[in-house]
Amino acid sequence: MKFFKSLFVLVFLTSTYCFPQDKVITLEEIWNGSFRTERLDALHSMNNGQQYTVLNFDRKTRSTSVDVYDYKTLQKVETLVSSINLEGVDYFMDYSFNDDETKLLLATDLESIYRYSALGEYYVYDLKSKSLTKVAEEKIQEPTFSPDGNKIAYGYGNNLFVKDLVSGTTKQIT
Repeated sequence: MKFFKSLFVLVFLTSTYCFPQDKVITLEEIWNGSFRTERLDALHSMNNGQQYTVLNFDRKTRSTSVDVYDYKTLQKVETLVSSINLEGVDYFMDYSFNDDETKLLLATDLESIYRYSALGEYYVYDLKSKSLTKVAEEKIQEPTFSPDGNKIAYGYGNNLFVKDLVSGTTKQIT
């Protein structure tokens, strides 16, 4: 038993001296993302079944975009929206489609409350007209599209509100 322990220590020490690492790691490499692993954030499958969307962050421009990719080729097809092209929105952290995928709900400036809830600023981006509408002036919670995509329900101050995206009016329902 003593022989195996000695042999193990000898092999371990020999291997560390035989394969030394000459590369010196710099702070610049640590902070510029050289050692960051590539990962795929949550993807959203499109209604057509042929494509999916991903929220991408561009380190160089410090912007975010929602990009469409093809399942077969895995190639980027188009960019639906980029924060570079949105006035007053530097970045967004999450997004969701309405049922017919003509509008995007973009979440910015999220702050966590409780375990699974967050307050944030939300915008609706109309993919046809390329227009951006802020849902509410204050930070709101859990916004969601109506089935027809023309209204958004959300929580604010322990009350529920509905914003009509066509008329722009907001109604408190509780």
